[in-house]
Amino acid sequence: MRQEPETRSHSAAPQHAPWWRSLGLGCAFVAVFALASHRAIGMTTLEFGLFVLLLSLPAMAALWHQSTVKHLVHMHQFASGSGLRWLASRRLVSVLLCAIFALLLTGVVLVQSVLFGPIEWVLFAIAPVLYLGTRNLIGHRVERQFAGPAYAFRWVFRATQLLVTVLLAVFWLGAHIAMAEPAAGTVTDAVFDLQQRWASSPSGLVKWSLDASAWVQATVNALDWTPGKSFWWLLASLFFMPVIAFGYVSLTLFGSSLPASEMRRIVGEPLTVADAPPPVGPVRAAIWAAVATVGVVIFLQLVGVAEGLIGSRQSPF
Repeated sequence: MRQEPETRSHSAAPQHAPWWRSLGLGCAFVAVFALASHRAIGMTTLEFGLFVLLLSLPAMAALWHQSTVKHLVHMHQFASGSGLRWLASRRLVSVLLCAIFALLLTGVVLVQSVLFGPIEWVLFAIAPVLYLGTRNLIGHRVERQFAGPAYAFRWVFRATQLLVTVLLAVFWLGAHIAMAEPAAGTVTDAVFDLQQRWASSPSGLVKWSLDASAWVQATVNALDWTPGKSFWWLLASLFFMPVIAFGYVSLTLFGSSLPASEMRRIVGEPLTVADAPPPVGPVRAAIWAAVATVGVVIFLQLVGVAEGLIGSRQSPF
């Protein structure tokens, strides 16, 4: 039963990836996401599934890191060499659940993004700079207060994601209120007009998803954005549109900015809280590659099954 040494750093600050790398990867993600959103209506189901896979990778890395640190926290409650310690270090179930959640979240936000307007895309474009600046501001003040870099990364990410999501949501709400115009027609008419945009989509899965999203978008557009009116509806609308999307983009920016040392912590064996986790061996790398290959095949098969079940049926939305 392999266990890592109990050495920990009590004052060393985490070694972040270079700022230009984090910013470049963040901007690259937003660019690929915008491309996928632009092409979504005309995608086949296979294309949609492949884009969801690609775009979900940073979110998976972020969720796996959070899960890894959580396991470290739980594991160190137990004595070295004990069965409970070994059990707390097992991560297979959490890895699978995080991957599934990242795929579902990516698919939801990608479908939602088809209905984005200029406000949403401007906020998505500035998100990498805002995230990096906020992370550095928070990190410089608190990172040295943690027992190890892994714990610091986890806490700083949570604080940064919360603050960035709130800031972007407030900007979104303020912009909509400032640019408010009276809604024209009924929600049903607006839904019908939106759904005509993708009526000829080659993918039944994409079409059904967009049809459902159209109801959310039409409802938000129909709200009275005049200050002082429909206050609770305005707050509720934050959870339909920006909070999910902006929380997702913050998650992916964290995943794309993880340094190599934290990636080794995620995929390495055994779990370790050391400042510099050891290199990943060829056996461990082969296991991850095999599991990833099987996972991709299963995901694409499930997407194909879903398309076969609903592709020829009339959308219920």
